[in-house]
Amino acid sequence: MAYRGLFYRLGALTTTAYFDADYAVDPDDRLSTSGYCLYLGSSLLTLTRPKLWCDNISAIFLASNPVFHTRTRHVEVDYHYIREKVVRQKLEVGYLLTHDQIADIFTKGLSSHRFRLLVDKLHVRMVQQNQVHLGEEECKLQE
Repeated sequence: MAYRGLFYRLGALTTTAYFDADYAVDPDDRLSTSGYCLYLGSSLLTLTRPKLWCDNISAIFLASNPVFHTRTRHVEVDYHYIREKVVRQKLEVGYLLTHDQIADIFTKGLSSHRFRLLVDKLHVRMVQQNQVHLGEEECKLQE
């Protein structure tokens, strides 16, 4: 039986998360604020100001340009939320070719070829059962 997995160096590997939030603390607009960073071992995995990769140039334009048209009225609520995050530099929106959108593996039905391509981009590889090093009891593979 083969498994897919992520590979790390041998030794203790800990996950550490730091998070802080304040409810409606901003005196100007009463919006809540929050911040976080997540580490795997000593490597920073993610932090407060994530970069959002998008394959839709129109969506990126709307997030960066406060001009609305009658065709976009239905997205104004979501737009204002995203726009506020971009203006406050809590979110960066960048363009990514549709072919390179790795998140498709989680949201779309894919051909086997496309699935394998995206799995490779996630840097996940096949692992045989005899290669699996088991750790704590709750992490053992169930057969």
